[in-house]
Amino acid sequence: MCYLGSAPTPNSPGIGRLNSFNWLITRDFLELWQPGVFFTKTHKYQQGRSTKGMIVPLTADMLAARAVSGFTSHNSIYFCIGCHIHMANIEDFDSAHWPRRNHAEHLEQAYAWKNATTLSEQKKLAKKTGIRYTPFLELPYWEAVRYVLVEAMHALDLRMIDHHIRKLFQMDLERIGGDASEPRVRRPRRVSQERITNVLQLFITHQGDPDLVDKIRKNDWASFPTLWHICNDLDLRIAGTRRDWAEAIAADVMQFVWDLMHKTILPSWIGAAPKNWGTKKRGKLSAEHSRTIFTIHLPIALIWLWRNETGRKRELLDNMMYMVMAIHAANFKSTNSSISDIYDHCILQYMRGVGQLFKEDDITPSQHSALHIGENLREFGPQHSRGAQFYERYIHYLQEQNTNMKYGQ
Repeated sequence: MCYLGSAPTPNSPGIGRLNSFNWLITRDFLELWQPGVFFTKTHKYQQGRSTKGMIVPLTADMLAARAVSGFTSHNSIYFCIGCHIHMANIEDFDSAHWPRRNHAEHLEQAYAWKNATTLSEQKKLAKKTGIRYTPFLELPYWEAVRYVLVEAMHALDLRMIDHHIRKLFQMDLERIGGDASEPRVRRPRRVSQERITNVLQLFITHQGDPDLVDKIRKNDWASFPTLWHICNDLDLRIAGTRRDWAEAIAADVMQFVWDLMHKTILPSWIGAAPKNWGTKKRGKLSAEHSRTIFTIHLPIALIWLWRNETGRKRELLDNMMYMVMAIHAANFKSTNSSISDIYDHCILQYMRGVGQLFKEDDITPSQHSALHIGENLREFGPQHSRGAQFYERYIHYLQEQNTNMKYGQ
């Protein structure tokens, strides 16, 4: 491991500046790959030694990985780096339905963007394909569709745990806990049965048409209230704007968790989470603290509190435990096909449960990307050897250094 450099800006650089910076790295690794570098003398080889180097894989959070590898933002039409799924199908959790990305097609689209003669043309291509050029594509062995991995620390410990606690369980320290079952969108006014019948007939008539969504949108009968009540009556998902609802983790539950944390003795190799987590005074949690809370303290507390529940709270607990098991499987120090299969099963069951238990909550690109971590475990081994923890520690060290923000001085 060696530190090569940092992008020279306190903020995220534009694509042009980032590509210029990445070209400096690519240029050196082109030489390292072919013909390689000859060291005239080393400690072990007195007559010299020829060596080669390569870049595999790319480890970064979602935003940085997309920028460096040439993929557009996470809310693009084709939002996933690991597959070519359309944003309209983000709630399809069956990987057999996900089109795979192709390296040759990716190269063609990236160079088409690079060779575009105007900025407007580049923007159109990027919006259409979700792909831009990156200098790393000049490396003969580097494939963005294979080597840009889902970084588990950011995807699971920082994003999905936070999303589960704050958005799904809707943590609130000023209320008494519930079972997260009250509607989160304001119920629209009831519409006439005639209107509902006409829209259902429209679905039947145009079933299988590729432009079905456009036809529904253009129909005068298919208003938001009508579609909402159809979905609600059929027990379908209704993702939308969040409103107040019954919190699963509120003041009473949090107080029990805090009390339990004081009585819990953790092994020395596990980072202890702050006892006042969840309060405004505490602020954000680190990835290690989030994982400790979600995989140790919350399960102990909720299993005790909800041990006799048979309804929705039991379903919430079972769903959360699938996530806990997936996090453990993703973070083992060694892995094999059985462990990656366990991860795939647990994260799939978790996402299906989220879809059923929280019908009004949007499925996010981060949640979809977590479904690809099992593939990464099979192809690249345990994530701790390529995880972001090492890099984040040194980034923090560099950020602590005094600087006058004047480059070259």
